Amino acid sequence: MRVDPTGVWRKYANTCSVINSIIDGNDIVWDLTIGGVSQPDVDMRDHPRILIADDEPAARKILSLCCEKAGFESTTAEDGLDALELASASYHLIITDHQMPRMNGLDLCRNLRLQARHEQTPIIMCSAALSDIDTNGVRRELEPIIFLPKPVDVISFPDLIMTFATPPDVIA
Repeated sequence: MRVDPTGVWRKYANTCSVINSIIDGNDIVWDLTIGGVSQPDVDMRDHPRILIADDEPAARKILSLCCEKAGFESTTAEDGLDALELASASYHLIITDHQMPRMNGLDLCRNLRLQARHEQTPIIMCSAALSDIDTNGVRRELEPIIFLPKPVDVISFPDLIMTFATPPDVIA
């Protein structure tokens, strides 16, 4: 067993207090500490469900761990098309990258808004290329939506989710 100091740690070193990628054979075991305090494992029943779409495996894993450690159930998709297929279920929040293959984040959001179950589902769009998006126009078109630069600040991210997600009692 060894700690892998490359990749994710370097990319997110400024935004996360501790991310250890421990490689044991072929398995990667993640340990995430938010705000310097390890979060307890929680029972996922009756917790908000969050859909995460990102083509970067490391970003999906980090966002998913943030959600789960904060008490949220997460489902991940590799791109917008996969996320659209998974959106047949109800979610309290959708988190998407913008730049993805097959279907980008904006097209995903537009397609989601055509579904009755996701007309008002809050969306967080994360992107390293926010300057390429007319955020005011998209906000008017796809509200409720907020935009975050990548990499996200994983220390404050769980608080943002709790603030922005649809309350669990609203979705059956």
